[in-house]
Amino acid sequence: MLRDPQQQGKTVVLDVREDDYEGGCIRGAIHKPHAENFHDGDAVNKVIDEHLNSPSTERVVVHCMMSQVRGPRSAKALASALEKRGRAGQPAVLVLSGGWESFSAAYRTDPDLIQPL
Repeated sequence: MLRDPQQQGKTVVLDVREDDYEGGCIRGAIHKPHAENFHDGDAVNKVIDEHLNSPSTERVVVHCMMSQVRGPRSAKALASALEKRGRAGQPAVLVLSGGWESFSAAYRTDPDLIQPL
């Protein structure tokens, strides 16, 4: 999905790590720390307005370090806010299984997918 030229611009990756934002990131990911950006409806709506209003965006993939707590909570907040706007599933809200920890372990040597910090 991230390498496919036909999918360029259709996927937004939101990295919600906070003080554990280290070791690089998924190339092109937008860093939006969970505590600052998903604490209330206004903050979540600001994320949507800034990053999820393009009609070409089909999906948003949210992750934290392991995608066990912050990633799923952030994704749930996004999905709920989109639904309140009458945009349920537009874009689809997904959680990256295993988070940054799994993704970086699998692709750490791939400069097309990993961006050093």
